[in-house]
Amino acid sequence: MAGIRSFFTSAFETGLEHDPGCLLTDTAVESFTVSQAAAGVRRGLETIESGFADALTRARALGLLSADLDVEASAARLLALYQGLLVLVLVRSGTPVTNLHTITGGAMASIGSDEEGQR
Repeated sequence: MAGIRSFFTSAFETGLEHDPGCLLTDTAVESFTVSQAAAGVRRGLETIESGFADALTRARALGLLSADLDVEASAARLLALYQGLLVLVLVRSGTPVTNLHTITGGAMASIGSDEEGQR
């Protein structure tokens, strides 16, 4: 669970004065204009979603999440929420870090994690 939270917060706790953003997300937003990029974007997003699914499966096996958690649906939801953070440019638009932590907490709560308020 800490790894999922850390993945989310890595989007806005970079320590960089000017964060260049996420190449995968930026490419996904523009890939409709570059058809050659679509397959790579799809593979990248599938890799992230698969990583979420693996982490959720491990957390469920450890009893950190409900046994009836739909891992695949939850992984897809986490991917959408994470990409939403990046696509909406919340990170680069000056959104206060406290708000970004609130969004991250909401993502954690959506999967039933007890650590929604932890940082």
